[in-house]
Amino acid sequence: MKKSLMGIMLAIVTAIGIPTTTAFATEPIEKTSNTVLVEGTVEAITTLDIDVPVKITFLIDADRDFQSADFEVVNNAPVPITVTATSIKAQSATAAKVVAENVHTDTEWNNLNKTETQSQIALGLQVKGKTEDLMEAPTTQTKWFGAESGDSNIKLGVIKSAYNTSVSPRMQLAFDAKYGKAWVQETTLNYDLILTFSIN
Repeated sequence: MKKSLMGIMLAIVTAIGIPTTTAFATEPIEKTSNTVLVEGTVEAITTLDIDVPVKITFLIDADRDFQSADFEVVNNAPVPITVTATSIKAQSATAAKVVAENVHTDTEWNNLNKTETQSQIALGLQVKGKTEDLMEAPTTQTKWFGAESGDSNIKLGVIKSAYNTSVSPRMQLAFDAKYGKAWVQETTLNYDLILTFSIN
């Protein structure tokens, strides 16, 4: 009978548990932290969608006044675009080569002889018209090309991004010129203008 009672008591002690030598945290864990990698991918822009005219025209009229057609560079890309006039060069059949505008004073330009008139011209570009599409207000002064033997790399300005716009931003331009007045016959002048576009 005593053995049976002792067995019952051991069973009860085992069931309710007796402290052992194993240690457990007594404070509750309120927070913990982990580092999680976040990986994003940005696709490259593979083309810059820019509209430029196929041909730009100017006229030196019979009164020797210079008239240039306005033209536009339109940015259809979702990024702001820097417009640079890299160079302008006379085509092989055009005798009037591009020279720097400061090779003559204004008085000298107006009094060049026939040979000088037909062999040289200074050309430049003006930013005009609406300017709210540009990142910075442009100068009103003509930006002149240097001699056609080298690149001029004239920064004309930065056109704003076309992202989320209903009408693509644009830059309006026109040519300016300094030239002799002694043209003796109607002459066609052809030049190759290189414009460079880059993400601002």
